Amino acid sequence: MAITRRTFVKSMSAGAAALALEAKLNLLTSGIQNASAATTYSHYVCGMCSGGCKARAKVVDGVVAELQGENASQTSRGRLCVKGLSAIRMYKSPNRVKKPLIRTNPQKGPGVDPGWREASWNEAMALVVDKMKTAIQTHGAKSIVMQMRPSPGDITNRLAVALGTPNDMCHHDTCYTSHDVAWAVTAHAADIAGGWSTYTETTDYTLDDVAGTITRVGGGAIAAHAVVYAVYVGTDGKRYTDFVEFDTDTKSLSQPINRGAKTPAVVSKMTKKSGRNWTHDIARSKYILSFGWDQPGKGKNMMAQDYLYAVNNGAKAVVFDPRLSPTASIADRTGGEWIQIKPGTDLAVMFAMMKVIVGNGIHADDGGNGRWNKSYCGTYSSPAAGVSGFPQFIDHIKTNAFETGAELPVGDGSPADVTAVLAWAEGKSGVAAADIRRIAEEFSTAANWPAYVPGHKRDAGGPNYRNSFEVAHSVILLNTLVGSIDRLGGGIKQRQHSTKDLSWICPAPDIHLSTYERIDHLNRFPIQSKMNKGSQQYIADAILSGDPYPIDVLFVRKYNILSQPDPQKWIEALNQVFVVCCEIQMSEMAQMADVVLPEVVFLEGRGLGKAEYFSLWPQLMVTGGTVPKLYPHTSDATVAGSGPKGWRDILLAAFPKAFGDWVNPETGYAVRESFRLKPGGTYDGTGTFIYDDSRGSSKAYDDEMLKKLGTDIGDGSLASGGWNYIASAANFPEGLYPGPASGESYNLAGGTYPVDPKTFTPSYGTASKPVQMYSQALDAYGYDPLPVWKERRQEKSGSFDLYMVTDHPSPHIHSTTQDADFNNELYDENVLWINPVTAAAKGGIVTGDQVDVEARSTGDLGSGRTIRMKAFVTDRIKPDVICIPHGFGHWSRDFHDYAKKGGNDGEMVPVPPISEILAENTPQPGCRMNDVVVKVTKVV
Repeated sequence: MAITRRTFVKSMSAGAAALALEAKLNLLTSGIQNASAATTYSHYVCGMCSGGCKARAKVVDGVVAELQGENASQTSRGRLCVKGLSAIRMYKSPNRVKKPLIRTNPQKGPGVDPGWREASWNEAMALVVDKMKTAIQTHGAKSIVMQMRPSPGDITNRLAVALGTPNDMCHHDTCYTSHDVAWAVTAHAADIAGGWSTYTETTDYTLDDVAGTITRVGGGAIAAHAVVYAVYVGTDGKRYTDFVEFDTDTKSLSQPINRGAKTPAVVSKMTKKSGRNWTHDIARSKYILSFGWDQPGKGKNMMAQDYLYAVNNGAKAVVFDPRLSPTASIADRTGGEWIQIKPGTDLAVMFAMMKVIVGNGIHADDGGNGRWNKSYCGTYSSPAAGVSGFPQFIDHIKTNAFETGAELPVGDGSPADVTAVLAWAEGKSGVAAADIRRIAEEFSTAANWPAYVPGHKRDAGGPNYRNSFEVAHSVILLNTLVGSIDRLGGGIKQRQHSTKDLSWICPAPDIHLSTYERIDHLNRFPIQSKMNKGSQQYIADAILSGDPYPIDVLFVRKYNILSQPDPQKWIEALNQVFVVCCEIQMSEMAQMADVVLPEVVFLEGRGLGKAEYFSLWPQLMVTGGTVPKLYPHTSDATVAGSGPKGWRDILLAAFPKAFGDWVNPETGYAVRESFRLKPGGTYDGTGTFIYDDSRGSSKAYDDEMLKKLGTDIGDGSLASGGWNYIASAANFPEGLYPGPASGESYNLAGGTYPVDPKTFTPSYGTASKPVQMYSQALDAYGYDPLPVWKERRQEKSGSFDLYMVTDHPSPHIHSTTQDADFNNELYDENVLWINPVTAAAKGGIVTGDQVDVEARSTGDLGSGRTIRMKAFVTDRIKPDVICIPHGFGHWSRDFHDYAKKGGNDGEMVPVPPISEILAENTPQPGCRMNDVVVKVTKVV
């Protein structure tokens, strides 16, 4: 049965209202669309999620009338998802934050009236600056925490660097940190400049004054002012990892965080951050294997389109999921399979699959099917140049080294050994051994290639479970076995132009951090710490405990309490610090703030974007900046003396020493018309220094960056014309660089599909950039170089007899759109999914009944964590599992009543003690969002 976009939307939205969304949105401005109206189009990059869909806004007589996807865009393919279409409502919402607000009621919490008072920008920012200065004078810059996305060009991230605080946090520990680290140390390990250097030393380090480098005794150099990462053997005999910094004053190696006497074992340096792939070429896949991956069901635009195309053109999809997700439902209806699995046990199935593939590869003759891709991997005795560590991987699977307990004997890869591992996996996961064997053989049969295991975020690869990193690692290993790393039909490292960030033009001041000890403990995770993606789950703990030091100010941009684990702890913590919140709407985080500053809607910005979630070739996207700004917001940077100063101006002026060259020494304000460039750099002054609101850019920066790019790639017009050349509608009417060929379109309704790969040439999985199946990086830092089995964190016991999983409904983006009327009409309330057998045993629960869901107190989650919501009784979920869709349970005073329905899944999610995470010897502290058991009780 073919699945169309229409039936797919219906399956995701559970209502015919979704089908009328575009028509309803167009009705908003239908009255102004007349024959005499002046119509223009403004290019933009959608910011509802991080996908980077290229679109354009139709502007009629200065009013935004319609949003459209760009046909020639690799990401949007002429279409926008329901969230992207509804951005017009966010832009025009009468409930937007319009002016700075100052709290007058010191009490904070649900049901508390903050007593908001409108203030001028100058007054609001003067208060913010005063609190920040006091914090620095009292406890140092480290007592200021910045919670925002990790964009190096964003002025707020640069503010953290300039002030000298190490605490620059983001959401990735609840999103995809496990996948990010797994790709960095395996498939993209070759991106680490110079490889992974390992130094085994017991002697002192010295600073070479002449060369300006840190030199280890015995030869070899490390860059001056470097932070290196030491693996130490503690008095308990275990290996520990910490930051070690070279003190440029005493010219000695500083002591790491104290864990008692230690002997240096290994010091390693990762000299360049790298991360995961974002391009999933699913449309060309013939066999799609999902372990909880549900991005089509989440409404991720390009993945939904590609998945539909693939299954409608003969691809088989197999989905392991405890519930019938939209992705699983489509697989089930198009000749694929939905296989119910115990949450958090996908790793056992993956090990068993690898056991089957390795066993068949060892024993099959050259003409046999059901084994690894030898043209990609090579053989045990002669591995291919594009894969390193293949023999070690084969030994790991063959001998059952992945099971470190006593549940499996040492293996030999024989048929009997394979059968034993399949039985072990069935016992762990509940998936029949025969099904695991069959799927492994289908997946590894050449006729079904390209076969692909997509892993994106919030799937079994996490960060959802205690073993999510091992799952993310195993996703890469399975894809390597079938030759799908950086190959069409598989997972591809996005092809993008190599562009300079803002610091290349406007260098950051050389501020020496007073400490590298962070409140999120990322300094104890050397690999992830270099990826500039801090962990937000420990912010509340640090505020409440004062450990490792006091926190006085929290500066938040576009993060909400409802997206955090254990939000009750956040409410308690936010009562103890001064909170500055930059927001579009009055979210729960804004309700807890002391100062609220209006934020931008991405439609109002300008600058450049890249095709983040799908790029088979480099493509820059222009955000035109011609959509009218409805209200002043935190991204405005007005010229001194001409009106209210933007918050960036005042912060820069308040800390001139910290910002150095970022500030005009004559006025004390941020330089605009001709700000300091790199030595020898020039700028003609025709533009203004205004940061792009959504992309952390400025016209002056874009101009210089584009000219440099033009020189690098040999485009003389770009090298000389810069921003004016690329932003010209006459040169690039689609707002894309390079521009598309005549008539080039990827719209499913009438364009070319799948997306044309053009001159795609594999780069990774090659001799120059091999996939490290046995990760040298993990080994160098004392972690397991190949994945090993780990159990769930929480197991059922007593009345806490149900596993909890979550879902992200397609009409919503986390907890940000429930107050938008059209999004709410499509999905107005989350309900508790519960199996009929379980519902009957819990007092005869029927659909619509009110139920209480209680989390088990585990020592790190307070007692009484209970939410009340409606039940939805369905056989589309395992009997011992319940599902709570994410994003609901709002209590903001400024939200409509229709948004205040349902329950917040975060109330059920604990934050594990950092000591527990460190004891597990994992390279990343990802949150365990679904590693939870609950009790469900019918309300009578």
